[in-house]
Amino acid sequence: MSFITFTDYQSFNTATDQLMQIDFENFLHKKTVDYYHHVTPFLIPNPLILDGVTFTSPSCLFATHNAHINNNMLFFEPNSKIYFPQSTKGVMLKLENTPNSIIKITNFSGESISTQADGLDSCIFLGFISQDGISSIEFVESNTFVASVFFTSSIH
Repeated sequence: MSFITFTDYQSFNTATDQLMQIDFENFLHKKTVDYYHHVTPFLIPNPLILDGVTFTSPSCLFATHNAHINNNMLFFEPNSKIYFPQSTKGVMLKLENTPNSIIKITNFSGESISTQADGLDSCIFLGFISQDGISSIEFVESNTFVASVFFTSSIH
């Protein structure tokens, strides 16, 4: 397998160059309302394409606002995917409120690895580098909240 895994932003940032970031802060209009369940949906197009990255879900995509941490996130249901441009060599996800998410990473050679992310009460970073490029990330059998996606075509 030709993957390197990272669990902290600083190490990933050191191993890469020219990170592009996609976050979901501009998806919601009202961030001041405290909702009863602390997460309220805001439906967005499915698939959603931002900066050449395609976000897709089996039924719907929605952004949410978590009042506890004052942050917007994109919600992924089981079997949702993120597809990256051909030149993508590294990807890092900032995940929040993620109970036992299984994430499958596939490179452009067709190789894949799976890992588990568990950060129910906090934010966690999970990153991957492959010389063969990162083609997709799939959220397998679990709901996942993504606060940011970092990606790059340049690695050291």
